[in-house]
Amino acid sequence: MTCFSIQKSFALALCLGFLGVFAADSSYGQETGTANPHPPIVVELFTTTDCTSCVFADRILYDSMKKENVIALSCRTKDISNVEKIEGGKAEAFGRLEYSGPMDPCVFRQWAYKGGRSSDVTISLPLFVVNGKEQIDGEEPESYTKTLESYEYTSNNKTIDVFMTWKDADTVSIHLPQALEKSTWRSASLWLIRYKDIEIEKVNEGVNKGRVLRFSNVIQNSQHIGKWHGQARTIDVDVSKPQGGKESGGYVVLAQSMMGETVLAAGKLGDYKLASDKAAAPVSTPANPN
Repeated sequence: MTCFSIQKSFALALCLGFLGVFAADSSYGQETGTANPHPPIVVELFTTTDCTSCVFADRILYDSMKKENVIALSCRTKDISNVEKIEGGKAEAFGRLEYSGPMDPCVFRQWAYKGGRSSDVTISLPLFVVNGKEQIDGEEPESYTKTLESYEYTSNNKTIDVFMTWKDADTVSIHLPQALEKSTWRSASLWLIRYKDIEIEKVNEGVNKGRVLRFSNVIQNSQHIGKWHGQARTIDVDVSKPQGGKESGGYVVLAQSMMGETVLAAGKLGDYKLASDKAAAPVSTPANPN
């Protein structure tokens, strides 16, 4: 386990900057809002290259993706130079003490989940966050497995699934259903996350120096695309055309009242396959690819 500490005063000042920086074909979901026996389970894994246990945690995330209703995302922290590293319970300066640029978006996102209302928070790597609600130490795979199993039951998992389609070659349609529990519904912010299927990197420094690491479903960017008040609606979002090959990935939409809170609804859409992706299984292409 690698832990870091970060001051809220810095985080708040960089919140707006984060929103501008951090920004799979779905086989489940419907537009009617009827109960789904297997609602989506959103798993976010926070990792970094300077962390031995993060390698094993990523493998666990990869195995979780075999479940059809699991939406897996890896938030890979690339810059920890502006936080303090904790060794043996004592905080030591780690890199620069003052910020010279925007905070790493994954540091900010985990800060929000870990208690963004407090004056400071410990950042733990690796860390699993399930449906924006349960936080599990990445070095405790058994606890993670049990938590994931508990969310297979609709009595514990109220997350609404969102159906997503390609409207054309560079437009994603997000079909939001009518929320079932209108009396308890709160308005939610909608986030569209772009992820990359695989990132491979040779590490040149730190505890993993010399190793070639593989990261799954890595978040590339995120954008706020609107609000949702629980009513049925469709949102069309312009996106970049898929590049295929090593850049293959997809999009995930998350509905959360505020960043760092429970996921109320979620959906996933993979890139459509290009002619160059010869090894890929055939899937549906956009209605108007031109």
